[in-house]
Amino acid sequence: MNHASGNISAWGGSWLAGVVTVVTVVAIVTVVTVATGIVGCELPADARYGRPCSSSTSCDGYVCETGQCVPTPGYLVGGGEGEGEGEGEGLPCASDLDCVDDLFCTGEQRCINDRCVVEETVCTGTTPRCDEAADACVACVLPSDCDDGVFCNGAEFCVDSVCQAGPTCANGCDETNDVCRCAATTDCDDGIACNGTELCGRDDVCTPGVTTCEAPTATCNSVLEVCVCTADADCDDGLACNGVEVCRDGACGPGPAVVCPATQPLCQEPDGACACTSNTECDNTAFCDGRERCVAGSCVAGPAPVCENGCSATTNACNECDAVADCSDDGLFCNGPTACIDGTCGNAGTPCGGAECDEVRNRCIACTDNADCKDDGAFCNGATICTQGACVPAGSPCGGVTARCNEALNRCDECLDNSQCNDDALFCNGAAVCLANGRCGQSGSPCPDLCRESTDTCVDCLSTSDCSNDALFCNGQQTCNGAGLCVDSGPPCADLVCSEATDACAACFANTDCVDDTVFCNGPAICSATNLCVQGGNPCGGASPLCNEAAARCDACVDVGDCSISDPCETDLACVAGQCTSTLLTCQFGCNGAGGCCPVVAPCEIQ
Repeated sequence: MNHASGNISAWGGSWLAGVVTVVTVVAIVTVVTVATGIVGCELPADARYGRPCSSSTSCDGYVCETGQCVPTPGYLVGGGEGEGEGEGEGLPCASDLDCVDDLFCTGEQRCINDRCVVEETVCTGTTPRCDEAADACVACVLPSDCDDGVFCNGAEFCVDSVCQAGPTCANGCDETNDVCRCAATTDCDDGIACNGTELCGRDDVCTPGVTTCEAPTATCNSVLEVCVCTADADCDDGLACNGVEVCRDGACGPGPAVVCPATQPLCQEPDGACACTSNTECDNTAFCDGRERCVAGSCVAGPAPVCENGCSATTNACNECDAVADCSDDGLFCNGPTACIDGTCGNAGTPCGGAECDEVRNRCIACTDNADCKDDGAFCNGATICTQGACVPAGSPCGGVTARCNEALNRCDECLDNSQCNDDALFCNGAAVCLANGRCGQSGSPCPDLCRESTDTCVDCLSTSDCSNDALFCNGQQTCNGAGLCVDSGPPCADLVCSEATDACAACFANTDCVDDTVFCNGPAICSATNLCVQGGNPCGGASPLCNEAAARCDACVDVGDCSISDPCETDLACVAGQCTSTLLTCQFGCNGAGGCCPVVAPCEIQ
């Protein structure tokens, strides 16, 4: 099929004149082309290979051939005319090593005349095309490899490196003009609404529709199928007062409108200037600068008023006076002297400040009754009252026994401190003090326990009954002595031992109460059942019955004569440190009892 034609008719589907869609499958590489632009692609290992191009300058060292970048001239032709050793120019080089590019399709290259040249064509015969991604020679790589130049048999395409026949025209074909014929308008619909309705026209050829897009959205977006604006200028409605329109995301939106001030509320086209429409809009409400007017859309000032004593911006009127001489006195005292205030005659105000004014006597007074007087907040000077027009304190509210005034607590007291109280000369009730309730009293007993008034002293007891008995027998009973102290009467047992448990005195109640005589052989000192200290007796007996006073121990022997043999195997009998010792023989056939072993042949009798 010839792809140069721009007229496409129905091939079993709907096509738009001037738009060509080609889908090419090369191994796992997919290239989708809309018109002359690449929508998306994944190139082989070298990104230059197969890149769309219009000249070799965009191929980064490759050459542009049949609209795509290839390593060398004639690369896609594969063994075609003009190829041979040393022909054409490749990448610059200094030696053959510079020409090793690890690409399958470039084949063996050599450096000739400072350029890499293909020494031998890789792919020939029935597989003249080279697939770099698959490192293989194939029948086709691109759709152009399969194009037979005939339009009406459909656009051939390459699938899995094999050329396949393309779809033919459904309603007949015009080979001369390279167009498919249509049978109905539906054969021509390109599916895009905003570019108009395509028609099947004269000679059964599709004709484009008329766009439905008008200003300001005069551009058709074929992807969104809507009419859109492309720039702010598309949205301009020619009016200045509603602001400058903007184009955002293909839609026109209003700009900020002109905001005119209250004195010139009218926005005028075509320049958006603000203007007034009446004198009322220009009036600034100020009297002294004259009455403003609206002239040709602009506010202009009017002539100022003529005032004999000047003009007041405060009252918005001509002044009544310039000085106090221009004003007449009203003869009243309490409103103050006559004055010219901001151009108006008046009075200076009361001469009495915050006090009451007596107009009859032309004088200032603080009060006319007690209600006019403000209390000073003090308690001890009494309530504030009105006396002869003056507010004065009534005096202390305190008298009699509670004649002293306590300002801090707002009350009348008998005393404010201790010095104002008289002492009663008694020791045991303490000193005279001013109590917290403002009355005089005594501080209380100065003693922690008992107080003896007769001696002005603090004591533990006044009599023995004041002493607390601790219920112990061995320390005696407590009594109150002349100094007022509780003392113990002393131990009741003199040189004997006192038993708190039995409330009794004795020589001893336990062995520890007795003193030992340090003699070993008569035993330790012990407390007898009659509570007397005695010696316990000879401590020796049993296997060691002999008492050795010198060594303070119990012995079994004094010499070897006190020892005897109890085993026929014993020998070397001796008395050592009061104990009998011997050595045991080890005999195979027994011992003879005389310090020897029995013979083997005739066991002996024990002696």
